[in-house]
Amino acid sequence: TPEKTLENINARNRNCEASIPLEYLKGLHDLYRELTVEMEARGSRVLEIDWNEFRTVDEVLERLTAFREKIHFYPPIVPK
Repeated sequence: TPEKTLENINARNRNCEASIPLEYLKGLHDLYRELTVEMEARGSRVLEIDWNEFRTVDEVLERLTAFREKIHFYPPIVPK
């Protein structure tokens, strides 16, 4: 969510990010939502991952593998 993103930005305490307003992040969020809807309408498969909570690499790979196997498009992802 834009609110969680702003919370993460504030926690990093980077000068270059300090002036990013919540309204800007909300606008980005809305545009990405519109983009994913449009991509799906055109036949693309979109996997959304909730980044409001930390995800390990293994968790993300598990989600990606399950998604890829579900659409029968690519072979399973095998971590190195």
